Order: sequence, then structure tokens, then C-alpha cells
Amino acid sequence: MGWEKPKTDEALFRATLDSMILHTNLSYFPISSVDYGPIDSLVEESYLKNRSILGINYPNGSRRPKTMLFSSLFAKSGVSGYFGPFFNEVHLK
Repeated sequence: MGWEKPKTDEALFRATLDSMILHTNLSYFPISSVDYGPIDSLVEESYLKNRSILGINYPNGSRRPKTMLFSSLFAKSGVSGYFGPFFNEVHLK
């Protein structure tokens, strides 16, 4: 096809990465284990309310967090979990 690999703009990449890190850190909100029940209920309620708008099926049964693939790597970097938006999955250490 004759396509050439585009050049990477390192300054733009670093600026984007710095912005993402800054906004991620600004969105941090500490919660205690006592808060998990009400939060879970709110998530379930929101999921049920918006499933038709989003065109997604509500899964039967209960969902549980999945173990992270690179748990030790994430633990060393201070990450204890993340949400996978593509499949609506929660991954915990």
C-alpha cells in the first residue's frame, strides 16, 4: 500500500501523558471498605437504568472482580485495581 510509519512527536506524547496523569490524580477520591455496599448498589441501579440507552445486556447472576494479569507489577507501581470499560470488568489485585 505504500504507507509510511508516522513519526512520533515525543513532546506531544509527553504532554498528553502528563495531562492524563494529572487528571487521574485529581480525580482520586478515597473510600473505605464500609462504602463498598452503597457504591455497589448505586452502580447496579445505574446499570439497570441505562442498559437500554447504552444497548447492553444486563448479565445474569452476580459479577465478581477478576484477578489482575500482572498483579506483582501493578502492586510495585502502587496500582491495586482498575476498571476495564470495554467489557465492563473490574480487576483487583
